[in-house]
Amino acid sequence: MLKILSNQQIDLRNRSRQFANDVLSKVNPAIKSLHSSQERFLATAPFYESLVKEGFLFNMIPQPFGGGAAGCLDLAVMAEEFYAVDSNVSLTAFASMLGLTPIFIAGNQQQAEKYLSLFLKKEGKPIAAFASSEPGGSANLNAPRPAVGMSTRISAALDGWVLNGSKQWISSSCGWDNKGADLLCVSGRSEVNESDEPEISIVILPKENINITVAEVFETVGHTAHITPRVSFNNCHIPKDHLLGSLGQGKQIIESAFTATAALVGIFALGLMRAAFDFTLNYAKTENKGGLHRILDYQAVGFALSDAKMQIESVRSLAYRACIAQDNNEKGARELALCSKVFCSETAVKMITNLMRVVGVDSYNTDLPLSRYLMDALALPLFDGGNMGVRRNQYHQILMSDSYNSLDTLFE
Repeated sequence: MLKILSNQQIDLRNRSRQFANDVLSKVNPAIKSLHSSQERFLATAPFYESLVKEGFLFNMIPQPFGGGAAGCLDLAVMAEEFYAVDSNVSLTAFASMLGLTPIFIAGNQQQAEKYLSLFLKKEGKPIAAFASSEPGGSANLNAPRPAVGMSTRISAALDGWVLNGSKQWISSSCGWDNKGADLLCVSGRSEVNESDEPEISIVILPKENINITVAEVFETVGHTAHITPRVSFNNCHIPKDHLLGSLGQGKQIIESAFTATAALVGIFALGLMRAAFDFTLNYAKTENKGGLHRILDYQAVGFALSDAKMQIESVRSLAYRACIAQDNNEKGARELALCSKVFCSETAVKMITNLMRVVGVDSYNTDLPLSRYLMDALALPLFDGGNMGVRRNQYHQILMSDSYNSLDTLFE
C-alpha cells in the first residue's frame, strides 16, 4: 500500500474525524431553526471556540510561524474530515487561516510575532480575514484605467496610511460582534495619483484600527451559517509599519495566497462528495420504495453509485496530489492547484446532483442531508476565485507561457 501520510498526519486525521463526529455533527441541528445568516453564524461560535481549544486552528498555522502545520497536506487531512460533517465552522476556520496567509507570505518578523500570537493560544474564538474581493468582483483588480479595477484606496498620510473603500464576500470580516474581525489584511490601490498605473498593496488592520461599517449581510444558498458580508472601511488610520511587504506587492501576495486555497477547495469538494455518497449508499441498502427489492439491487442504482465512487477517488487523488505539490514546491504546483479547484468543485456539483436522482424526490426534503450538501457544493466553483472569471483565466495564462511544459505535473 502506498503510504502518503506520516504517522503524525494519520493521528491528525483520526483526531479530526473524532472531533467532527463529536462536535461538528451538532452544528446543523443547532442552526436549522434560525432564520438569518447572522443568527446562524453567531450560533456556531461555541463550536468554533471548541475547534480552537482543541488546537485545530493552531494546527492550520505553519510551523515556521509557531503553529503545528507541516504543510498543505496537514490542512487537507483536517479539511476532508471537517467538511464531510459540517461546512460552516470548517469554512470559518479555514477562512481565518487565509486571513493570516498574507502575513505568512510577506510579513516581517515583528509583524508575525505581534499579530499571530492571538491565533496560537488555543483559547477564545479569534477570527482573521483577507479582504480582497470587492462589490462587482475582483477578476480585473489590476486593470489599467479607464477600467475601475480595485477601487479600495490605501492613501499615504504623515503618520502612515488611510484606508477607504468597500469589500464583499469576505468571510467573517464583521467578526462576532459586527465591529470587525480580530485581524484583517486588506488590499487596495496605493498609487500616488489617478494617472499612475494601478499599484496594489496590502495593509494589516488589527482590531484597534478598524473603523468598519457592515453594509449588507447576505443570505447565501449554501454555507448558511458562514457569513460573507459587504463591509466598508471609513478613514481607517493605519500606522506606517502595518504595510505588508512593499508598495505594489499586493497582486503577487494575493495570487500566492489563493494558490494554496485552490488546492484545498478540491478537498472541500471531496468532503461533501464523501458524505453524500455514504448517505446515498446507506439509503440504497435500506430502502425498497415499496417494492420487493432494495433499490441497491437494481443495476441502474449500482452503476450510479459505482460512478460516484470513481469520481470520489479521482477527486481525492487530484486534490491530495495538488496539496503535496504545494508542500514540495514543485514546478507544476500552481497548475495542479487550479486543476483541483476547477475540476473537483464542478465534479462535486454533478456527482451530488446524480446521487439525488438515486434517492429520488425524498432528497428534495431538507430533513435529508443531500440538498444541504448540494447547496454547499454550489459555492465551490464560485468562491475563492470563480472558475469561469478567474481560475480558468489563470490556467490560460499558464498555458500561454513560452516556458510551459505539460510534463511539469508528473510525479518525480
